[in-house]
Amino acid sequence: MGMNATKSINESNLNLGTVTNTLISFEFLFVLFLFSGVVKELYGVNILLDTTFVLMILVSLSMTYLIYRRSEVTHIQIVCVILLVLFLAYTFMTGLFINGENYFMRKMIGTSTTILAFFSSVFVIATRPVRVRKLIQSLYLFSIISGIVAILKLVFLSAGSLQELVQYQLMTLLLGIGFILSFHYTLMNRKKIKKALIYSFLTMFFILMLSSSGGRGPFISSIIANVLLLITVFISNKTNIKKLVQIIVSFFSIILTSGFIFSYLGVVPRTIERILITIDSPLESRLMYYPTAIRSIINNPLFGIGFGGWPSVWDQVHDHPHNLLLEVTTELGLAGLFLFTLVIVYPLSYFRPVIDIQNSKKTIIILLLVYLFIWRMVSGDLTSDRFLFTFIGLLIYPSIRHCQADNIKLNLFG
Repeated sequence: MGMNATKSINESNLNLGTVTNTLISFEFLFVLFLFSGVVKELYGVNILLDTTFVLMILVSLSMTYLIYRRSEVTHIQIVCVILLVLFLAYTFMTGLFINGENYFMRKMIGTSTTILAFFSSVFVIATRPVRVRKLIQSLYLFSIISGIVAILKLVFLSAGSLQELVQYQLMTLLLGIGFILSFHYTLMNRKKIKKALIYSFLTMFFILMLSSSGGRGPFISSIIANVLLLITVFISNKTNIKKLVQIIVSFFSIILTSGFIFSYLGVVPRTIERILITIDSPLESRLMYYPTAIRSIINNPLFGIGFGGWPSVWDQVHDHPHNLLLEVTTELGLAGLFLFTLVIVYPLSYFRPVIDIQNSKKTIIILLLVYLFIWRMVSGDLTSDRFLFTFIGLLIYPSIRHCQADNIKLNLFG
């Protein structure tokens, strides 16, 4: 137990060596691809070709090389990918029979990035624990750097808000990941005062950024994920009274300090303000989309209205119902929902969802998966699912090691 705990805590270190190894890794390149919109707008990366397209090519080439070097895959990986391809093939096929081809093509191109994200997750990152760790470190490092860059630009460029700098939904999604990881590492290192203070400071930093950004989905989803972590730690048999006190003090110290900062500044956090406005004004609530989606499902239950068909039942301003399950069922019908469920349930069946702050990688995978899934229930559309499917693919990583130990392999290159 002591050895595992030490190893887990070391995974939260971001010293110079770790940062260097992370920055030159495939996983960091992959994170840049996932958040290519942030790379393009926040960092001002202007190249001859589209930034997302260039990063897709680089990730594709790197992934192909790494798969070739490994030269073997398990049957679990093969089945996972087959299920995703079947779902996406069905998805694109339904869009061929609807009006509004331009929107369908734009949505199809965006959704196709899911394939690359899922392939990279299943065939490369999930194959080794060190790669899973590097992905988590890459996400954390990129969230910290991006948060600092955003603040510096807001101060020195006198920008009015985060929305003027970058796609705030994508940026707040990244900030939510930073918030979850910071709070998790605060709990992991609560016995080490210096580290606990550093991660507590970073947790408050991300709370302040999220509260000020206006991104309601990531804000609510990250809060729920962290509450889930607290609850599971509370009910754990391994948690004694002393640990509970440390966790409670850590949690409320962070919340109270963040609240004091806002009180001192005399401002209401923009995200909270938007949440309250939405509650007070039903016309602005996304719940208004749901009755329309449900009526459409009743009228077209089996195959739906076709991929990209949402504008045909709602005005052209809103291209999706801001709810993953409603979007899938409305546009793809019960048949599409069944295929989508298989893509999730199959890798999940190989994962033992145990949340233990000393079992760092498995805990973070579950927390971020919960975070992304809840976010997708209130925001985004199928073109945003590369984030969600990245972590769905990571669910199989413990089972891949088991299959390799039992020599259950499929050799790709002879």
